[in-house]
Amino acid sequence: MLRRLFALVVLVLICGVAVYAWNKEHAGRAPAPLGAAANDLERGARTLGAEAKEKLGEVGQEIGDAKLAVSVKTALRFNRHLRPYRIEASADQGAVTLRGQVDREDMRARAGEVTAAVPDVKSVVNQVQVVPGVALPAPDAAERTLGEQLDDHALEVKVKIALSLNKGLKGSDLTVTAYRRQVILGGAVATPSQRDLALQTARDTAPPDSVVDRITIRGASASERETL
Repeated sequence: MLRRLFALVVLVLICGVAVYAWNKEHAGRAPAPLGAAANDLERGARTLGAEAKEKLGEVGQEIGDAKLAVSVKTALRFNRHLRPYRIEASADQGAVTLRGQVDREDMRARAGEVTAAVPDVKSVVNQVQVVPGVALPAPDAAERTLGEQLDDHALEVKVKIALSLNKGLKGSDLTVTAYRRQVILGGAVATPSQRDLALQTARDTAPPDSVVDRITIRGASASERETL
């Protein structure tokens, strides 16, 4: 988001320099008709305003998607039937994609129903897999307080936005889970360098000692993943 706002400021400065250069070049010449100059200024202002509105709209959409994903994950974790499972949620313009594993088909269906009931969810892509016996306990047997849950969700949003703003991670499929200030990075990337970049970005955003690496490299064998 900061990069896009910085780009907007740079664009405004470029426009200012261009106007200054034009005035300097045409100093002493007969002034252009007032009507033509006003029209040029109005067109430039409209173009700049449209570009600024587009950039701000894109940033606003990313923040809205991150908030929606947090709302969905909160709803899933508040459901006592789904709490034992690790289900990830990501959002793109109101379309929510679920990933993870459960041990029964009815739990997979319930995850989709809970997600669809969250406000502002337009559609649900349920990619949760049914794997018998996969139900796992929470990372810590003790329940988090509401304050801890809110802190974890805020940390997840920060890390997700930081990852999305790094062009070097384009094409990656990363997941972010925070539990009591510990950030777990999962999903898949194309190369080891992308994994290193994702880990560095997360450590620059969250407490560095709290980041756990569970990222896989696409196409790498089990033995290769262990040595990476």
